[in-house]
Amino acid sequence: MLQQIMSEKELETLGKLLHQNPQEGFVKLLPLLHHENWNVRRAAAQKITELGDTGMRLLLLSIEAEAREDVRQTYCFWAESILFSLANPDLKMVEIVFEHSDTNIRRRVLEKLSESPLLMDSIDFIYMALGNDSWDLRERACQCFMLYGKGCIEYLESHFADGNSHQKYWTFRIMARMLGNEAIRYFSAFFRHDPRNEQLQIFAVSNLGEIEDPKIIRTLLNFLKTDSFLIHEEVRRSLVKLSHPLRDEILEIVKNPPDQRSLEVLLRVIEECFDASVLEKLENLFSSPEYSVRYLTISHLGNFKHQNTASTLIRCFRDEKWALRRLATEKISQLGTYAIPPLLEALESKEENDIFWALKSLRILKQVTTLPAIASILNSAPNKELRLLALDVIASMDQDDACEIMLESFANSFWEVRQKTSELFAKLQSNPIPWLLTGGMSQNEHIRFWSLRTMEQMELKGAESLISQLLNQSEINPMHAVRRFRLANPEFLKKQLQKNAPSLWQIEEEVEKSISSTTPSSHGPQSIIIQQPQGMASLYEVKLPDISGMPHYLTPLEELLEHASNLDASDIHFKIGQPPILRVKGKLLAMRQAALNPENILVFIHQILPSQLLRYLEVNHQVDASYESSRGRRLRMNIFKTRQGYELAGRFITEKIPTFESLNLPAPILQKLCNLETGLIILTGPTGSGKTSTLAAMLNYINILFHKHIVCIEDPIEYIHQSRLCYISQREVLRDVPSFPLGIRATLREDPDVILIGELRDSESVETAMTLAGTGHLVLTTLHAPTATSAVEQLMDFFAEEQQAHIRKQVAFNLRAIISQRLLRHKNGKERVPACEIMIATPAVKNIVRDGKTEQLQTVIETSKKEGMISLDQALKTMVQTGRVTLEEAWPHVVDPKTFNATTVTV
Repeated sequence: MLQQIMSEKELETLGKLLHQNPQEGFVKLLPLLHHENWNVRRAAAQKITELGDTGMRLLLLSIEAEAREDVRQTYCFWAESILFSLANPDLKMVEIVFEHSDTNIRRRVLEKLSESPLLMDSIDFIYMALGNDSWDLRERACQCFMLYGKGCIEYLESHFADGNSHQKYWTFRIMARMLGNEAIRYFSAFFRHDPRNEQLQIFAVSNLGEIEDPKIIRTLLNFLKTDSFLIHEEVRRSLVKLSHPLRDEILEIVKNPPDQRSLEVLLRVIEECFDASVLEKLENLFSSPEYSVRYLTISHLGNFKHQNTASTLIRCFRDEKWALRRLATEKISQLGTYAIPPLLEALESKEENDIFWALKSLRILKQVTTLPAIASILNSAPNKELRLLALDVIASMDQDDACEIMLESFANSFWEVRQKTSELFAKLQSNPIPWLLTGGMSQNEHIRFWSLRTMEQMELKGAESLISQLLNQSEINPMHAVRRFRLANPEFLKKQLQKNAPSLWQIEEEVEKSISSTTPSSHGPQSIIIQQPQGMASLYEVKLPDISGMPHYLTPLEELLEHASNLDASDIHFKIGQPPILRVKGKLLAMRQAALNPENILVFIHQILPSQLLRYLEVNHQVDASYESSRGRRLRMNIFKTRQGYELAGRFITEKIPTFESLNLPAPILQKLCNLETGLIILTGPTGSGKTSTLAAMLNYINILFHKHIVCIEDPIEYIHQSRLCYISQREVLRDVPSFPLGIRATLREDPDVILIGELRDSESVETAMTLAGTGHLVLTTLHAPTATSAVEQLMDFFAEEQQAHIRKQVAFNLRAIISQRLLRHKNGKERVPACEIMIATPAVKNIVRDGKTEQLQTVIETSKKEGMISLDQALKTMVQTGRVTLEEAWPHVVDPKTFNATTVTV
């Protein structure tokens, strides 16, 4: 074992010397404990172990005498190992090793001491560790005290007064965990010795949260009688810890709290930890006779994102206090789309207060889908005040649908409504002139009168002349002609009507010019290059039917997308026979809409795709495209043919470029990778695991820190990056470039520093990516593979067996890192968080890849934490232990269930 520095004979001689003259032999062995070869170090430690207590004492003397910190820590490492292998380890030896060691070695000392018979005689030493500055060591010491059982309570009580702040805090913690509700007696005794010590009260309150006993809730609330903000916050945090096991007890106490301060803290806890399902149980708080109770209840329980919240808040519209009705309106308006159905029901109420405040809320929400219901109030409300408010809400939406309703309100039975409509029409920004011209030709005398009067007040003196020209022409229906005026430039139309004799043909010419100059980019992908299969079109091509006579879906596409976006959906699905389906926080939810039929979806497809992509869909039966609605909602669309017909899946793309922090990613390691100048970085994971968002965050990091040229080849483009310090070129497959391989090869001639390849799909893409990474470029890309290890194997599988040896060498040379992602639902149910496996291309990894021994990669990942690596199972276990996800959520993603030690996981 020591053959690198001595022969077997020399080793035997050294062994004899150790027994004849231990000190002299030890002196020769000591330097070998920090030899560069692990086997040499281990063999030297074994020889010292054979000396027993003598060897240990000599090693401890060396530790105390050593000046170099790194060497001393090496000695401590072996001393800890040797110490607990002795038949009768001495506590004094333990204390010396602990005193001179770093935190990691100290932690192992405490772990082994907890399993040693020596523990029973070590209470003073463990108490000393309880006062250490390291939280981890204090937690380990606490675990040791738990092994002592209740017999240690008297010791802790007697040493409390002389302990430091850490020891006092953990004394509270140990007693709480060990004694439960009985610990309160000791806590009270500690307070009596120092009743004004705020820190002691904070310690006590913090650790009361460890006791899952219903009586503790009222004990915690008693601490709110102090004026200390810090104590109040600690009470809240402890109640949060108890909120799951003592959920029902908290809900009962909040119904009849001791005082207002307790009510507020309990409501904050409920808001933070519970959901809208509690509203029914707490209904009495919303109708409490006390104003302050109702105010606090609305303030905190009105924040649950659920339709039940909106329904509950609507009942507060009848509160006797105007301020509370106003507060309920503010809260319900913050619920977004969740509030729409209950608000529409409120508009049908017989209570005027319900209608009034529902209209106030809808004015803030500005949802176009609510216009018909608001129009009903405008036309049928019993008093003019409600009608005027409804009119104001409609005008605030300032869209074509609103203009149409307002035009009809010129015939409203209340004169004040007609007058107000005229005033509001003149203030609209959304080109109201075509609507007023339509009204000027109406058969209804009120609509015609008020439309002309409004245009007169807007100084459109040529309006009647233009209407006359429209009515006198025979080629086209005048109403259809005016409808086309909406396409004209509003300023041009206004200037024409400010003339005494506007020119109809000039307006129509402007409309034609506007139509011809409209580019596809305003509602979808731009013109693209399509490569169609040669000679196969007649076999596979299926012509899309004409949609001119097809029924449209009840809710327009753009309104569906708006609803979905307001609901914070990540995806939307259009499936035959189902209502539109959303994915919200990882869960699929059906919208409150009618079921879709094949014709509805075909109409949507024609609205989404330009003619070139429609042709591509006919030939290939599936297509990817990016789509932007007129309201700025961007999606990545996939349209595909099924047995029943075409279906569609859309992924919403946020306009805001994500950061590592916003995505809950391991920022330090990703930042380090982004600082690289060359090489290949691969992101893997299943569809929907956040790979594209991670790539966007990496590009964003580079963009704000470095002067570089970035070229992106994507299919399709999802995040649109604006050049900051970098110059960024984004190209979309089938729009800006025919295919991934052609786009990747072209980057060689575009002088890039960083290249983003949306996905490696074939051998040609892989080879070109390797070439780019090996010629001074940093290449970022994705691959559909479950783990880092399988990603390496998949790269090989793109190639024939005879090519794989060469490719392994290229991958080993160019690879810098592989990151494998999963998205899991957070325990709070409000977000999704990533679990990341990280493999860094260290020399060991490169050698394994080069030799084709990929089965060894997993072991390297699991044992290379210092290099920044972490396996997927390790990441999942950490997420469960820290309470970010449940074990049930993590388990389906576990790679090796046999080694995933679920018993150590805190669920």
